[in-house]
Amino acid sequence: MRPPKSLYTLLLIGTVLPVSSADKKSNDRQIDGFSGPVKSVSTRLDKKAAEFREPDGPTVILPAGCEECDYDQDGNRIRLGQMDGTNFYGHTTQFIRDSAGVVTERIDQNEKGQLTGRSVMGPFGSVEDTVYSDGQLE
Repeated sequence: MRPPKSLYTLLLIGTVLPVSSADKKSNDRQIDGFSGPVKSVSTRLDKKAAEFREPDGPTVILPAGCEECDYDQDGNRIRLGQMDGTNFYGHTTQFIRDSAGVVTERIDQNEKGQLTGRSVMGPFGSVEDTVYSDGQLE
């Protein structure tokens, strides 16, 4: 007795779908736990003095990994750091794109605007990386 054709179809779909979904690369916005068109995140942290005791003590919640973040239209993180009053401390990233919108270069800067890194991008990722310290080539 032969199995019904619908069983073959179900088996084929069950093996093809996991492979195709594994090809999708997560962007920085998704890795940070956000979905949809999130462009900017600002997190406020309150520090409280608490006595920690087990098992009925207060719950420890770790701070957000993204205190001050901005994302571009593709979900790439272009600003990451924290605010100290009106001053920003962290780094920014600029993505240079060709006429087709493909990223060809990535430029990283610290809060002072000094170059900290530059990557030339190829079709499969970075092909040349340069690291800077205080804007000077290392």
